[in-house]
Amino acid sequence: MAEPHSSIGDEQLNPLNDLVIVTHRGPASLTRGDSGEIVRGQPAGGLAPSLTRALKGSKATWVAAATGLLEREIAGGDPDLEPDLNLRYVLLDDEVMHDAYQTIANETLWFLNHEMAEVAGVTIDERWVAAFDNFRIYNEAFARVITEVAPVNGTVMVNDYHLPLVGPILLRDRPDLKTLHFSHTPFCTPETLHILPDAIATELLTAMASYGVCGFHTDRWVDRFLACCESYGVRAPRVFSCGLGVDAVGLIAESSSPSVLEHVAINHERFDDYRMIFRSDRLEPTKNIVNGFLAYERLLEQHPELIESVVFHARSYLSRTDLVLYRDYRIEVEETVAKINERFGNNEYQPIVFEIDDDYDASLAAYRTYEVLIVNPLLDGMNLVVKEAAVVNKKQGAVILSRGAGAYEELMDCVIGIDPFDIDATAEAFESALSMPLRERAVRAERLSLLSAQRPPAVWLMECLTHLQDLA
Repeated sequence: MAEPHSSIGDEQLNPLNDLVIVTHRGPASLTRGDSGEIVRGQPAGGLAPSLTRALKGSKATWVAAATGLLEREIAGGDPDLEPDLNLRYVLLDDEVMHDAYQTIANETLWFLNHEMAEVAGVTIDERWVAAFDNFRIYNEAFARVITEVAPVNGTVMVNDYHLPLVGPILLRDRPDLKTLHFSHTPFCTPETLHILPDAIATELLTAMASYGVCGFHTDRWVDRFLACCESYGVRAPRVFSCGLGVDAVGLIAESSSPSVLEHVAINHERFDDYRMIFRSDRLEPTKNIVNGFLAYERLLEQHPELIESVVFHARSYLSRTDLVLYRDYRIEVEETVAKINERFGNNEYQPIVFEIDDDYDASLAAYRTYEVLIVNPLLDGMNLVVKEAAVVNKKQGAVILSRGAGAYEELMDCVIGIDPFDIDATAEAFESALSMPLRERAVRAERLSLLSAQRPPAVWLMECLTHLQDLA
C-alpha cells in the first residue's frame, strides 16, 4: 500500500497530494517526436484539460487506461512527462477494452444518458451480455491499480460513466478511502434505464450508491439519478450538484498567444466582410449539428437579405470514428453543408465554412471573433464550449444555447434559450441574435463571462471534495 505523498513548497501539505483522480483518458495525448521522444499534447474533450488545470502544482495521482502503444510503453509512470502528477496507466486486454469502452460505455451508457438509446439502436443480446462481463473486468482492473496507489486514508475521485463499478470494490478492499463518483454527462430517466435488463440496471445503480458521495453538474441530473434509484429500490447515496466553470485567466492568456493571433489574422482576411456565426463541437450525434445547419438554412430562406452578409463558421473534431453511427452522422453533416452551400452560395461566397480538425488554437481564434455563437446539443452534462467562448470573445457576441445543456441552468438569463429539436425556433433565435442591440449584447456578454468563470476547475474540484469531509 502506498504511503502518503510528501508535502511540497514551504513544507506545506497540498490538500490534493493524497488525491487519486480516475478517468478513462489520461491527462494528455501522446505522440512520438522527430527524435523519438514522447511528446505531450492537448488532451481530447473537456474533462481532461479541466482536471489538468485543477491539479496544477499538486502531486496528485492520476489513473487512466492505456489506450495506445505509447501509453502502454510508459504504463508504470513517467515523472518527466507529467511533473505535476503521479501518472499510472491501467493495462487492459484489447477485447476487454473494446467491449467495455465501445460496446458498453460508448454504444450503450452514453446514449442512454443522452436519451438516444432508440436512435442508437441499443440491443441487449448474448453478445452484449458478454461485453458487460468485460465491462466488469475493466472496472476491476482500474480498482486494482487504485488500491495499489491510493495513500492510507486518501481520497479517490472516479469520473464518468465508464467506471461506476469501481465503487463496490474499493469499499470492500480499501474501506479507509473516501470515494467520490462524478458524472460529467446527463443522467437518464427511469423510463430510459428500463431498456437495460433489471439486474444490470440495479447493479449499476447499486455500484454508484456504494461511493461515499455522487456528484453531477446540475440539479436536473441529480433528480434523474435519484428517480432511477427509487424506481429500482436502490438506497441512494449522498448526492450533490456542482457546475464546472472555466479558467478565464488561463484561457485569455492562451487566446493571446502568437499561434492564436496568427489564426485571428487569417480569420480577418476570410470573414471581415461578413457577420460571423460560430460553433465548435465534437462531430457526433448528441451535438445536434445538422439541426443547427438546417435552422441556418431556414434563416436564409426567411431573410434573403442576409445572404452574402452572414457566414456560418463551424469547426468540429472527430470522435469515436470506429462507430458506424458516428461515421454516418459525419456524412449527414457534410451532405447538409454541401446542400446549403450549393443552394445559397456562389464562386465567391459560401454561407457555411465547415472545417474538421482538432486545432485548439484555431478554435480559440474563432472564439475571439464571433458575433453569434450557437451551442445546441440535444442534452449535455454541462458544455464548456459556451463558457470558454464567452470569456475569450472580443466582440460582445450573442449566444444561442440549448435548454438541454447543463450550462443553461446557470446561464439562462444571458443567453437566447432554444429547444434543440425546434428548427423554426432556432432560426428565429439566429435572427434575434443578429438583430440584438449592441448595448443589450454587451450587458449579456459581460454577465455571461462572469458566470462562466465563477467556478474555475481548481475551485470546482475543491468544492466537490468538501462533500467528502465528514465521511467516516
